[in-house]
Amino acid sequence: MSNQHNAIAQRIDALRIKWQEKSGEYPDWKVARWLMEPSDVELYMGMLKLESSPYGRLPELFVAMFTPFDDPATFSRKLTSDWLETYDKQKEKNPELSWDIASLKDKLSLSEEEHPGDELLLETLHSFSQFSGTHEKLVLSLVPRHVRSFADYNDWLIRLHKKGLPDNVNLMLLDHTTDRHLERSIRETYPESFTLEPGDMDLKGAVEELATSGNPADPQVQFRKCLFEMSKAVSHNRPDDVHLWGERMLTVTQRTGNKTFFASAHLVYAGFLMHFKNEKKTVQLLDQGIRVVKPLASDDREAGALLLQFYAYHGAQASMKKEYRDAFNWFMRQAETAEQTGLPEMAIGACKMAVYTAERKSKLQKEYLMAVQKGYQTGLQMSNEQLKVTEYAYLAHHYLINFEEKEPAKTEDLIKRMTDLYGERWREDISQILEQVKKKKEMPVPYASD
Repeated sequence: MSNQHNAIAQRIDALRIKWQEKSGEYPDWKVARWLMEPSDVELYMGMLKLESSPYGRLPELFVAMFTPFDDPATFSRKLTSDWLETYDKQKEKNPELSWDIASLKDKLSLSEEEHPGDELLLETLHSFSQFSGTHEKLVLSLVPRHVRSFADYNDWLIRLHKKGLPDNVNLMLLDHTTDRHLERSIRETYPESFTLEPGDMDLKGAVEELATSGNPADPQVQFRKCLFEMSKAVSHNRPDDVHLWGERMLTVTQRTGNKTFFASAHLVYAGFLMHFKNEKKTVQLLDQGIRVVKPLASDDREAGALLLQFYAYHGAQASMKKEYRDAFNWFMRQAETAEQTGLPEMAIGACKMAVYTAERKSKLQKEYLMAVQKGYQTGLQMSNEQLKVTEYAYLAHHYLINFEEKEPAKTEDLIKRMTDLYGERWREDISQILEQVKKKKEMPVPYASD
């Protein structure tokens, strides 16, 4: 199928057209905000990814930055640092790049008092726009991985705008229709700002259309059809339809003779049934799936990863039934198996779940400490790059609570490593997140998937 005609490409093209029309109405604009439905944000990210690549069609040069917003006093400097670091990595791959950043690096090493971060960021923007020079405008798209305070983020945006963005340098922001976090920034930067509201783009429908296109006799197409129908059944609270399409999915996958594919159908079916607390059938599907995939796991990485998911689902199911010891044992089995099969990132996630499960029960304090130690030890064997995309900060927090006084040498090294990874305020971040978790009774997911 031609890329120009697939459902997602069509929607991204619609965003491009919207951009050209709206930006054309504001020739002197400096700040633009996309007000997106939360379910459609991936379409925005898709457009951004394309326009930041050699395949971009729009006349502007788009640069996307995902630097977390923690502190308005340090954000400009951190943003500059990330930008220069990214450029250095690109230059390693493309030595012909000729942007001279030596003086910017020198200024980055100075203190805030010696060279303020806002001025440094504005210098960097101006310098890069001169280096790239062939485009109509340089558009810096800010999509922070997390925002500590939207009030502070608005203050920072307004402050930077008042200081004066360089000629031909503009900011592009992402906001959600449900919260409209950046309303004040747009209001206080008007008339040099505007908002784009594309409305409901129906990304879910586009994904379903794309995923179920193709030969109807293809088992992969049939599998995806079952998947989407089961999703609809859950959203409309129709358990009988989940069973209908779930059984059909098992039949389709079994006929292929691919045992991993067949096992995955058990996992998907069980996952949908968990919405209805159909305990007996859910556990039966999980046990059957494990029997199918476990003999393959030692020689097949895909099968091994699937086995870990079965263990995680078993743990979640036991937790839903308030069988916390069983849940803990499943999560620890997942952690041990992940480590044995060379998937330490998944081991970290499993240890986090084990700690979270055991911490709340006084009868499981011994198990709680066992999981904390296991998670800590697993992280010691991993590189910083590996750890940065895990939830190790949550485990480190618990390790320090229990062992900071008993093992000062180890915990001092741990604190230094975590500070290098997540910044000076990482412990405050975790504590704040956990307080919110207690209030909302939600599972903690700090520092997950950058």
